[in-house]
This record gives sequence, C-alpha cells and structure tokens, in this order.
Amino acid sequence: MAAKVSIQDIEDGGFRAEQFGTPADWSEEADGYLARVIARASAWARARIGGAAYDAPGEIANQYIRSAELCWCRAELWRRRAAFIDSNAVSALDNLVHADRREFEAQAARAMECAEDNIVMALGDGSVAGSALAFVSVETGPFLSSGALPGSACR
Repeated sequence: MAAKVSIQDIEDGGFRAEQFGTPADWSEEADGYLARVIARASAWARARIGGAAYDAPGEIANQYIRSAELCWCRAELWRRRAAFIDSNAVSALDNLVHADRREFEAQAARAMECAEDNIVMALGDGSVAGSALAFVSVETGPFLSSGALPGSACR
C-alpha cells in the first residue's frame, strides 16, 4: 500500500528545496528527493507496526500512522539539513554554524520522538516491535529472607 504522507504535506511543513541545495528532482512524484524520503518513512512505519496493521482500514489508526510518517520525514530532513550546512563552505564560515547544527539535530530528535509516539498510538495497545530489557531476582535455598511465605517462593 502507498505511503500515507504526501509531498505536499512535507512542503506544507516548511521544507523547501533551497534548504537542501535545490535538488532538481525535489518534488517529482515517481523517484524525486522527497518521494525517496517518503518511501523510507513508509517502510519504517510498516516495519514498526507490521504490514497487516499498516494496511488495515481505520481512520484513527491511519491518521496516527500518517502523523508518524510525517514526523519521520521531518526528522530525516532535519538531519539532512544539518549535513548540508556542514558541507556548505560559505555557511561553514559563519560564526554560529555550530549552534544551527545543534538546533537542527535537536529538531530531528524531537521529530523522531513524535514519530515513535504516533506509532504507539496507532497500535493502541502499545505493542511496538522492538527490544526490551527486564531484570528478575530469584531466591533459592533453605534460608528465606524476611517477608517470604513459608513453603513458597512468593513474598
């Protein structure tokens, strides 16, 4: 299924070709600069929630997925903007270029948090695919700690 976000959504968010060196294929639908970013966002969202949930009908879930894709695109574009500023010799001579880069990276981090939050809301039950860590403590032996029930490992 096609991505839920569009090139117009990204441009409405304030991103312009001039911010990235004016790529000639900026808004081409088929394989342009933004179309490639959108394809990656769609693949990310599909991988995070699974193909069945991504393709399932439902206006509320689709709106969250669309918002997640849009936030992912923003995060990627902020990272690319920071890289473009770094690679630009004229702007590299600016005194505050490091502050710009720091702000762009902070914007990217906030946008990625937004994307992850929207994925969780799209799932509804919080079962996002990923990794987790848990700690467990087990007591064995003849000596029970205080508060343990006799004949049981439960407290």
